[in-house]
Amino acid sequence: MSTLGVPRAWIDREALAHALGLSHDQEILLSQTGWSFTAVAQGGAPLSQSFGILNIGQGSMDWTATVRTLSGGSGWLRVDPASGTVAQPFTDVSLVNVSVDASRLTAGDYYGQIQVRSPGAPNSAARPSTSA
Repeated sequence: MSTLGVPRAWIDREALAHALGLSHDQEILLSQTGWSFTAVAQGGAPLSQSFGILNIGQGSMDWTATVRTLSGGSGWLRVDPASGTVAQPFTDVSLVNVSVDASRLTAGDYYGQIQVRSPGAPNSAARPSTSA
């Protein structure tokens, strides 16, 4: 029985990962996946919160963030910006501000989702949740 040794320098890790189905052109990583806002009637708007979008794949990654409210009607949950580009994987981060317009709501609990999508990312339906 003989064994063939291959020096590490000769292994193309990206080609190996691609052959094994482990690599993607882009892959979304969010800095957090949930927010909670608390507001008091006639007390002003709650402070906005933010999250980061990182590409842990390869190349530049365009993304869009869309808001979906699960209760309380539309218009009370917002993101800014709603689209952008992560130019350099692993190092560049797109920051997105999440805000709530509590003046549109009566007392109660409200829930929503923010969907982050990128055409080249297999995990393109990343859905962090929000409650107010």
